[in-house]
Amino acid sequence: FFPRAIEHRGEPLTALAQLGFNCIQLHEPASTTLLAEAEQAGIWIICPPPTLPDVDLTEPEKLPAFSEKWNRVLLWDMGRSLSSEDIPRLAEQVRRLRICDRRQGRPIIASADSGLREISRHLDMLVAHRAVLGTSLELANYLTWLQQRPRLARPGTPLLATLATEVDSRTAKQAALLSGTGNNGLPVDEESLLGAAFTAIAAGSRGILFRSARPLNGTDNETVTRATAVQTVNLELETISAWGASGRFTADAETSDPEVRAMVIEASRSRVVLIWRSVQGGQIMARHYRGDIPRHEQPLNILIPGIPEAHRPWEITHSTLRPLQHRRVTGGVAMTLDNFHAAAVILISNDPSAIAHVQELVRRNAPTAALLARAQAANAIARTSRLAAELPPKALGHFPVTEMITEAQQEAQYAEAMIAQDPTAAVKKLERSRAIAGQLERLFWERGVTATGSMVASPLTTSSATLSDHWRMIEALQSTNAGINLLKGGHMEEINTLSSTGWRHFVRPTDQVKGSVELSTRAPADGQRSLRIFATANNSEEAPVVIETPPIWITTPPINAAAGTLLEIVAKVRVPNPIKGSVDGLLVFDSYGGPALAERVNKTESWRRLVLYRIVPPAQPGSDGSPGEPPPLTVTFALTGLGEAQIDSVSVKPLTRGSVGPSVTQITSGNPNFPKPDEILQKNQVQAVPAMTTQPNPPEPTSAWPGMSLEWPKMLPFKAPETAPPQGPSGSTIDPFKRARGTPSKQP
Repeated sequence: FFPRAIEHRGEPLTALAQLGFNCIQLHEPASTTLLAEAEQAGIWIICPPPTLPDVDLTEPEKLPAFSEKWNRVLLWDMGRSLSSEDIPRLAEQVRRLRICDRRQGRPIIASADSGLREISRHLDMLVAHRAVLGTSLELANYLTWLQQRPRLARPGTPLLATLATEVDSRTAKQAALLSGTGNNGLPVDEESLLGAAFTAIAAGSRGILFRSARPLNGTDNETVTRATAVQTVNLELETISAWGASGRFTADAETSDPEVRAMVIEASRSRVVLIWRSVQGGQIMARHYRGDIPRHEQPLNILIPGIPEAHRPWEITHSTLRPLQHRRVTGGVAMTLDNFHAAAVILISNDPSAIAHVQELVRRNAPTAALLARAQAANAIARTSRLAAELPPKALGHFPVTEMITEAQQEAQYAEAMIAQDPTAAVKKLERSRAIAGQLERLFWERGVTATGSMVASPLTTSSATLSDHWRMIEALQSTNAGINLLKGGHMEEINTLSSTGWRHFVRPTDQVKGSVELSTRAPADGQRSLRIFATANNSEEAPVVIETPPIWITTPPINAAAGTLLEIVAKVRVPNPIKGSVDGLLVFDSYGGPALAERVNKTESWRRLVLYRIVPPAQPGSDGSPGEPPPLTVTFALTGLGEAQIDSVSVKPLTRGSVGPSVTQITSGNPNFPKPDEILQKNQVQAVPAMTTQPNPPEPTSAWPGMSLEWPKMLPFKAPETAPPQGPSGSTIDPFKRARGTPSKQP
């Protein structure tokens, strides 16, 4: 059984089942009504346990036993973002829970930011919680991060991964304040979501918890896009669920395209090869191929090691299994996918029951897959056509925009003409149509990122929904003046200035790692000194391979500005050598955007200039109803692993209308309609923005690692699952959750 869970936001459970989810996740104990609804819909529940009375555990008979009404609960969730301080409370709760739960063996889960080794001793599964989609964390680094988590936990602890169906709420709020787009959330790229799901399974995750802040049964464009994306991903996950539930990684496969990653997962003597395109920025906007208009054939050669002689490969398509021509060569078995774009799956087996199992799933889901392919192609063409009409000439570059859109439309028309007679060929046409439109969208995005120099400099580059707004902002920036620097001490010349103006540094020493901070005269970016932060192992011969939490970080003093003020945050950083033990390197983020909009710097040849554009959010009324003040801005520089980093020339300046703009790539645009630029750029003037539908994030603690307690993104789904787990590839039922489900399970 491979959980495909979604955060429940009030949707009918039958609707979520139709989207392909087999579980829902709650943040409070399930009600009797919801438990009954879940039983009828065939949905399992992940939720916290009911409140347990405070009874002396020396008299366990006084603790109440859970009734059978809780039988629909698959997992008990003990909380998020736990730390070492939570261990005594967690241990006590788990002891009571195991006594009260009549269904012995029901797994207990939680997510933790620190103290993973001790916390995991009290859990059955650990939730690997991380924001990746719509951030600067590359999918390749996300894979590494997931593979590193077991090193920090109790040996043998299974992992559950979390993936967002929408961009982080702070990012969406910043986008909404800048452009008005984002009040209904910002959907993640559908191909990026699939790539992240493949990454999670390849890393060994035994389930995926999709996060959502808003219901998935809405009719607005953002919600419809999210629903289509998660349903498509769930169809893929259902097909390979037996390997996700109990498979093990066996090998990396070689591909003819360096952008494409392929990993082999084995379960019950059968293998699947997960193939996806892993490129820079693929966690925000997927790349479908190289160039502009593709050839009708996009072949991908694959070399797979360790395949037994009698096994045969099959490509899993939307409607059937297609046998692949293959040959044995030095290093393994070579085969070719004739037309590869963003992702594919190959089944390798000699077990007729495994092949029949997958074939039946594919055939059953083929009509739904065809409808989803049609919807995604239509949406991609509509989005790209809208972008082409709205973007300035500089954004279009020399791309064959008209030719690419025309080609995508023609492929979709050909598919419509043949979908009734030959759905397999029609789906291939629809995939090519979507790939062409999606590739043009990616090319637009790449130029937008180049214009500001970073994927997260502007919150408007984190989603295709705000890409045209991003180009309007670039145009508006050309006619701005930078005001006075609001940040004191950013030149890093005097330690007394840093101390007196409110700069703070935090060191988290451990038995293995020590951190330190100093003003250094070695090759500063400007002036005489720079700030140097570094972390080293106490014993260089026993340096930790993975660092759990950042050993040292620096925060600026709080900076106050009027609501609606656009701020330019600038810093010069230098990382002379790769940071070891962490995929995040030097992490630079602000309190408005949060870690989801963080810059990651791992190694620089020289000094690198970072620029972030953030807008001051509106004031929040006080608890007594009095008018409040806008939240202050702080900037954090966190060294997340072993190594060193230098920081210099940090400034925070308000941008106002004027004749001379800041140093950005020069863009000329024929579109003068930047959304309310005066309201954004005029000093002390608040931009009117519709209210967000989610609650603001809680204030950050001043003494703890700021990345720990920040609210991370959420997500949603739906489609009627079976109440029993599917058979494994050899006809056996592979079900690590069988004791929780209370159903017997055949063993191989």
